[in-house]
Amino acid sequence: MTRYVARRLVNGVAVFLGLTLFVFVLLHLAPGNPVRQLLGEQVTPEKVKLLTHQFGLDRPLPVQYLDFLTNLVSGNFGNSIVSGDNAGAYILARLPASLELAGTAALMTVVVGIPMGILMALKRNTWKDRSGLMFATFGVSAPPFWLGAMMIVVFAVTLGWVPTSGRGPSVADSVSAAAQGDWSSLGDTLRHIILPAATLAALEVGLISRLMRSTLVEELTRGYVRAARARGLPYPIVVGKHVLRNAMLPVLTVFGLELSALMGGVVIVETVFSWPGLGQAIYQAIGNRDYPLAQAGILVAGAIVILVNLSVDLLYPVMDPRIRYQGK
Repeated sequence: MTRYVARRLVNGVAVFLGLTLFVFVLLHLAPGNPVRQLLGEQVTPEKVKLLTHQFGLDRPLPVQYLDFLTNLVSGNFGNSIVSGDNAGAYILARLPASLELAGTAALMTVVVGIPMGILMALKRNTWKDRSGLMFATFGVSAPPFWLGAMMIVVFAVTLGWVPTSGRGPSVADSVSAAAQGDWSSLGDTLRHIILPAATLAALEVGLISRLMRSTLVEELTRGYVRAARARGLPYPIVVGKHVLRNAMLPVLTVFGLELSALMGGVVIVETVFSWPGLGQAIYQAIGNRDYPLAQAGILVAGAIVILVNLSVDLLYPVMDPRIRYQGK
């Protein structure tokens, strides 16, 4: 197990280094000049040349990349070209809002997607199964930017149940206030986060529920289920104790990948709902050709994805004791 974890950590570091190269090259080869973006189109060529040299953007790309890596080792992502703020500090300040949104969407996926998939499998070929499949198909098919806009129109503008955009008090602050008897801030937090989290979770709920249904239906046809029933075990115990555990393995795999996808989805959802998180910061930085800020945001998101995938791999022995990593 220790050797496996060490090897996965080394692989994670290699993937992260590859990500730094990919992001750096892609951003610097994208059309547009960050200096002109900063100063406007009416600026003189002399001023553009001066600031380009000041930011070090006139040096060869390999030299800029090596400097970037050197600074990255010490935790320095550089300073924003637009605002001059420390890029790493700015991104870390935005990160809690994105983790809060992604975490809420992941919770919705588990609470809604898995029970819905179980219900569809146990009631297959009934109206409950067909209704669940229709709902899952809609969630998978609806583009997040369109779904978010429609939810704003219906629930925020037409019905007035929730705000159209922005973020309320953080979940931690709201829970702390609720523990002291003030429930108003928790309600404000939920009203702000419910629409963007539901938009972000719609695709994941559709995928997880359909996968849960298919794997559970397949497991229910296995011989061990018939043998357990022949020995007189009640059907709920067979399903709850044996079938679900086996059916959860592929779901766990896909759920780990979908957690990674949530970090990509926050860019779109945060932009639609003006959510002040990591995704919105990355979107604005790319639009402004703010290389240090965009690189910092993408690399932080990438590091989270790598850690999530490693955590999912380590959960396999917990779900299925037959899985062992020794000697692999």
